Amino acid sequence: MGKERKLNDFEEGLLVDLLRKFGNTGFPLNKTQLRIFVDEIGIAKGVGIIFSKEWHRRFLQEQKEISTSLKR
Repeated sequence: MGKERKLNDFEEGLLVDLLRKFGNTGFPLNKTQLRIFVDEIGIAKGVGIIFSKEWHRRFLQEQKEISTSLKR
């Protein structure tokens, strides 16, 4: 069994939609902007800061369709 995820599938889906929408405008989110959104969700859920190098890497590996649209 792996490490417990702090965001569920629905929440990660919302992030994917957000990234796509920004990407479609021609102004994709960068890593810092993504961190702000992710950590705000974590704080609102009461789990605290979520974003880390490991979270970011796993998220991009699992969401291959958006990984190339996220500015590094």
